[in-house]
Amino acid sequence: LGILYEDVPWPDAGVARPNALLLHGVQCAAEGGSARATLRKLQVRWHPDKWSQRFASRLCPSHAERILGRVKDIAQHVNSLRRSFA
Repeated sequence: LGILYEDVPWPDAGVARPNALLLHGVQCAAEGGSARATLRKLQVRWHPDKWSQRFASRLCPSHAERILGRVKDIAQHVNSLRRSFA
């Protein structure tokens, strides 16, 4: 047994409002003048290659594809937020 989809602390408010927590965090950082730094940290944390290097070997095989797909989705969202705050 390994890491399940439900075990990952996903940075969003759920299916109804995906990635709302990410956006809120970045908006708060922008008010303090640190949006770029916050987004850079999120890019590193959720980069699919970095994430795979750190956790792929520990994922439950039946959940791995779903988890890595979600990580990719989050990374794409973070990248789009970074472009909008640039």
